[in-house]
Amino acid sequence: MTRPSLSLSLHVPLATAVALVLTAHPLPAEASARETINQLCLAGFSAALSAAGKEPPAGMASYACTCFVDQVSQNVSLADAQASCTRQASSRFKFS
Repeated sequence: MTRPSLSLSLHVPLATAVALVLTAHPLPAEASARETINQLCLAGFSAALSAAGKEPPAGMASYACTCFVDQVSQNVSLADAQASCTRQASSRFKFS
């Protein structure tokens, strides 16, 4: 069984939104930057699943976005962070 709809649907909106914010605005203090990225991630996650007509399990969005923010903070590329965190969240929450 494959899970392309989740990873593909989250990939473009989230990476694009984060890239736009990071390049269009100077980054605020570390805590504010993390919160901004987290909020963008949550919005992208929600929009992508809503567009796909899927309802994620409770806690999945928070888990995936915390993972994403942590990885981006460690200088992992946006695409790699998103792919890794989408895979981890899908596996942990048994969601496809």
